[in-house]
Amino acid sequence: MLPPPESPLAADRLIRIIRDRFQHLPDTRTAPTISLRDALLSGFALFFLKSPSLLAFEHERTSNTFNLQALFGLKQIPCDTHMRTILDDVDPRLLRPAFTDLFRHLQRGKYLERFVYFRGHDLLANDGTTHFSSDKIHCPRCLQKRSRNGGVSYSHRMLGMALVHPDFREVVPRCPEPIIQQAGPRRGMASGAPRPGRWTTSAGNIRNSR
Repeated sequence: MLPPPESPLAADRLIRIIRDRFQHLPDTRTAPTISLRDALLSGFALFFLKSPSLLAFEHERTSNTFNLQALFGLKQIPCDTHMRTILDDVDPRLLRPAFTDLFRHLQRGKYLERFVYFRGHDLLANDGTTHFSSDKIHCPRCLQKRSRNGGVSYSHRMLGMALVHPDFREVVPRCPEPIIQQAGPRRGMASGAPRPGRWTTSAGNIRNSR
């Protein structure tokens, strides 16, 4: 069942908040054919519609352009290659305010009060995931893992977090944190594990926004 239009979870309201934030992100490209706003919204649409792959979204783009434009307020929809090219250069830190905007929207709508679970506290589920891995392709920010035979593998990982409650199916995602390479090994902490300071920052953002 879809939430009523006045609900804080109404899709059109949530999409409008994200669209407004993307509209104001700086675009440093020269004479772009597709705006950064439309590229970001297209990437969001891919996940919002749960497309199993970029290829599947490409089919949706070519066969259902009008609905995509109407639902997400898109003016132009890039092909998968063009979307990758544009989004690869976007600093992920620019997307953090979008998460804050959505969180504050749910807060104003009193929606977050239902997630209070124990003595005024919330449950925050978290899990790490690898979203890139290669033995050859790498960048200065890649995590590095050395095998016993001397080989090196490179990866990008992140820590995903969400407010949860055992009585509700809905969750409230928080901005993911990148897992970064440690300057030096620490006892009891695997190489590439998230720094405590990064985790503390994320948790602090949640506490401060409540």
